[in-house]
This record gives sequence, structure tokens and C-alpha cells, in this order.
Amino acid sequence: ELMIGIQDFETVLDSVRVGDVCVCPIDDIWYRATIEKVLPDQTHVELFCIDTGRRETKPATTLRKLETFTDVPGLVRKAGLFGVKPKQGDIWSKETIETFKELVDVGGETEFNVTVVDEEMMSIKLTDATGLDIASALIEMELISEDDSSTTVVEQKSFQSDKLNKESPADEVLQTAAVSATTTEKTDKMDESLGKAILVQERPSLIAKREDKISKGSELEKKSVTFNENSNETFEIETGNQEEFGRNVERLISRPELMITSDSVFKSVVSSVVDLNEFYISLVEDTEQFGNILADIQDPTESLRSFDVGVTCACRVDDIWFRGKVEKVMPDKIEVFLIDTGKRVAQPRTHLKALVKHRDAPGLAIKAGLHGVKPKEGETWSQDSRDSFLELTDVATGETEFQTKMIEKDKDGKLMVQLLDWSGLDVAEAMVELDLAVKIPVDSLPLQEQEKASKDGDGDPKNSERKIEGKREDVKGSEPKLSGADNSTDSCKPKMKENLGKQIDQSQYRKCSITTVVDLEEFYITPTSRTEQFEELMIGIQDFETVLDSVRVGDVCVCPIDDIWYRATIEKVLPDQTHVELFCIDTGRRETKPATTLRKLETFTDVPGLVRKAGLFGVKPKQGVVWSNESVETFKELIDVGEETEFNVKIIQEDEEDMYVKLSDNSGLD
Repeated sequence: ELMIGIQDFETVLDSVRVGDVCVCPIDDIWYRATIEKVLPDQTHVELFCIDTGRRETKPATTLRKLETFTDVPGLVRKAGLFGVKPKQGDIWSKETIETFKELVDVGGETEFNVTVVDEEMMSIKLTDATGLDIASALIEMELISEDDSSTTVVEQKSFQSDKLNKESPADEVLQTAAVSATTTEKTDKMDESLGKAILVQERPSLIAKREDKISKGSELEKKSVTFNENSNETFEIETGNQEEFGRNVERLISRPELMITSDSVFKSVVSSVVDLNEFYISLVEDTEQFGNILADIQDPTESLRSFDVGVTCACRVDDIWFRGKVEKVMPDKIEVFLIDTGKRVAQPRTHLKALVKHRDAPGLAIKAGLHGVKPKEGETWSQDSRDSFLELTDVATGETEFQTKMIEKDKDGKLMVQLLDWSGLDVAEAMVELDLAVKIPVDSLPLQEQEKASKDGDGDPKNSERKIEGKREDVKGSEPKLSGADNSTDSCKPKMKENLGKQIDQSQYRKCSITTVVDLEEFYITPTSRTEQFEELMIGIQDFETVLDSVRVGDVCVCPIDDIWYRATIEKVLPDQTHVELFCIDTGRRETKPATTLRKLETFTDVPGLVRKAGLFGVKPKQGVVWSNESVETFKELIDVGEETEFNVKIIQEDEEDMYVKLSDNSGLD
């Protein structure tokens, strides 16, 4: 399916960067590939075909943009033969490699039973249908020797020893020469088949629960797969085409969401939000596994050897180490995707270490979107809608569990879901009630979804006119109901305007930090829910070089402060016509700068400033009308200005320009 779907792309790449995924032609067939290196001549690139394991060097002009299957992980897995080493020295002889290729019928149709012995290193044992052990065969041919140190390492791991034997150079060479369809750069020509080895990890629970259906009409066979050599546990799996089976198993291992089928209902928490069409959920049943992973990867000591895009690492965030994958390399920081939470962070290189344990286990964060709603205007979700969604889903604490129903998967495999909290509140309906989203008309849905909607009653005008009524207290402890169930008890849905305040601004500013203080009647606050947006914005505005054509009051630009660029509006041009007064719209800070230091803002031009001016409600200076220096400095100290201390904000009075608030910290101190 994938290969058929990527043969007709015509868009030439705009740029060629290491880590980008594209399609490249090999023998008149197009394959997905990552760019691993741009050669010095700047016209050729080295590529790794992520679905076959083959490496190629191609002219950059022959590559095309990958427009579909962009979220589907590569279908091959790197592996090494367990328990063996070269007969002499640390390098595998050419004869050994060629004999190994013959035995495994590389690129052919020979099927192998695969037993994972060392999951972290993906060291495996291979036996063919007759029971022939490939490693034993090579030893009998006196081409390789048995490696006793490998057995020692596995024994140590089985007793959970803290000290593991490091892989030998020989292991490293074997993993390079005989993995991922056993391809090598020296191979003149190799069929691009996935091979027939079934690469699996010790995740029988996922395989046993697998409900993905193989292509209709194919003849089903039962295949035995051993997951754990020590337990000798075998699972029977039905499949048709063996190549498709290999792909499905590998995808299932890489992406736990593939075990979730249409109409599946499960409990999840929302761990990270980009917008309503892209957020990340974690299964409640994975909570213990997540805790175990975190416990195992704290205090890493081994340095990360490569910061290339795609490298898996341990990443430190707020003194806690998380599993991550490098997404972007910048001059001073590395952008990392945290695979168990779905968050993206930009960290200095010193905050990244080699991930020794759980390196190959799939991430626990599952990409999702909210089903059945769209932005009120245009195609982009507003900041107001994003902030309200953050509050409704309680991302800040990550403690609210949702009854989650997977309605469908989009073309890239993302789960489109319905979310209900413990009180029965439907998050999508709440967003509509808050006038921040609109329902997608039933006739705009795919045909199968139209049929489902008619059965569930979503197409009934009476249903679409339901209002969210009642109080949370009335339904505490009741079990939420998902679409398709009887939702006649409208009283089970809380009144949003009572819970979130009459104005959406109140929901935005419940949890805030204070960024800048002038005095107690003028300070600037920003919702803590916008922290990720601020970081993303700051990363995106650091490399502008276009000097301003003119300097006018009201224009937005970027200005340098302590070698970091910030968005700012020009408030005043000073009489000397060479300096300007600026207001930094994301921090509230004011600066005076030479006009020549300013640069044109080329992105995030439509994103409003992230801070809001506020004053402390109900107080005045002890004497006169001016706040004393002592009171201002004490106020700054109490609110931890410029840091990440979170405050509860209650808006008492506001108009277009001024907002007066009450502040209390997490201990309740006003």
C-alpha cells in the first residue's frame, strides 16, 4: 500500500537538509528515505531507505517531496546476530558476510523465526523453517566464533545488575553489516524486499490484542512467533501475505496506537497540546510503565555520540530525564520530541545523554485530534481555543482522566477521538458552547462517519441543539457516556459559563506567571499554558537578517536583548532619529535601542503578544500616589518576577486597556 502510494510525486525539494524525509528513485522505483549527509560538492546526498535498510548516494535534483505517509515510521529494524564474534580480530571477513547473505537469502522469500535475546541492542537468534540456527551454521563452517561475553551480559541483565558489559567492536561491525534486510554499502545490487524475518520485541500483549485486519480476500495462515527465549512462549498470529505481516508487526511495535481500533473506548490523559487537531494522549494503563521507564533512565552518565536528527536520547527537563528523539539541530540548542509525553523542548547539548535502557521501546504518547469540530473561522485554531482546550483537558497537571473513544484514524494514522471527563462533559461540545469551535456538518464527514453519525444521533437537529447544563457536583461518581450511548440526561453536563467564567479571558488567565513589573499597578502576566508556544516562538525568530526599510511607530519587529531576539512594537522614535523606544510584546519589557539593530519579523506576524498588562486589585500606596521602591522590590520578590512560579489569577475588573486581578500562590498566599 505504501509503495503504491508514493510512486507519483512530482514536487522537487525546496531545500536539502540532514534528517529530512523524501522519496528517491532506485531502478525506476521510488522509496522513502532520510537524508543522512550532504556531500561536500553540495550536489549529492547520502540516503537511508527507511523501509528497506538500503543506503544510496543520489544527486539532490533527483529527490522529490514526500507528501503522504509522512507519519508512518520506517518499516525495517536494525538488528545484530547474538552470541557470535569474528573468527579473527574485530572485523567480519568478506567470506563470512557473503556466506551469511546466502544463508539468510537476503532480499529473497525465505522466512525466519526471530527470537530477541537482548532487546536493548536488538541482538537476535535466527532459525529457518527447518530449525537451522544461522549462528550455529556459521560456527560449524568455522567462519565465526561463539562470543561468551554476550551470554554474560544477558545473564547480568536477567539478574538486573547495574553494570552491563559494553558491546564489543565486533558486535558493532556485525550490526552494521547484517541488519535491516542485511544490506551493506558494498552490495552491488540487492532486491529491495523487506526480507522475511519477523522482527519483534517482547510485547506479546500488543500482538495478542492486535485487531488490525489484513487485506480482504487474502488467504489466512497461522504463524508462530517466539517472543521470549527464556519463557519459550509462542503466539499464533493470522496473516496473509508475509511481507504485509512483517510490516504490520513492525508498525504495531513502533506505534502502540495501532492496537486501538474504531469504536475502542479506553481511559487516557492529555499530556501535550499543539492545537485541537494535534495533541498527545497517554493510556492510563501505561502509567506504571511510564513510571518504571523514568525510574530506569535517571542519572545517565554516557555522553551522546551524535546529535543527528532522529537519534534517540535521554533529555533533561526541569531536572527530570525523559526519553526523546532529536527533531532539529540549532546552533545553541537541540529541539527534542519527548516520546512518552508528546512535548517538544529545546535544550542545550549538555542536557542530552545517551539512552542506555528502553532505547528501542516505543514511545507512550499517542498523537490524536478532536473529532467532529473545526475552527470557528478559517482553518487555524485560535489562541483562545487552544488555551481553553488546555484548561478543559487539564494538561498542566496531567491528572484528569478521560473516557476516550477512537472514532476514526486519518490518512496518516492519527486517532480522531471523543473525550469525556468524569462528569460526562464532552470536550468538543464544550468548545462549541464556548463559541470557540463549530461542529463539522454530518454531510462533510466521510461516508462511514455519516452512517455512524446517523446511528448515534449526531445528525439529529435535536441532538446538535443540546446545551451543556447542570452542575458537576450533581454527577460526581457517575460514569460518562460516549456517542452511541444514551445521552438523554442533559443534566449530566456542567454549565461551561459557570465553570470557566463569563469571558473567555478569565479561563486564559487562571494560571499565570509574572514576566515584568513596573509597579503594583502595572505588571505583565502570561498564562502558563502558553509556555510551550513562547518557546516555539522564540526558537523561530532567532535567525532573521533583513534590516528594516523604515522605522515607524506601531510597527512590529525583532530586537536584540542580551544576544537573544524578541518580538517588539516601536512605541516612539526619539528626536535624534537613530534610537527607538520598544515594547516587547511577549515579556512586557521596555527597551531603548539603535534603529540599526532591529530586524524585520518574518514569521509569527499574526500571533498576538503573549503578555497582558495587569494591576493588583484593591490596594494603593501607603503614602501619596506613587509606589515606593521598597514596595515594588518586595512585590517582585513575592511574585518571583521573570521566573516560572505559577500564580492563581482571578480577574476582578477589566476593560479594553486595564485588568485588575487578585494573585494567590499555590499555597493559598494572597
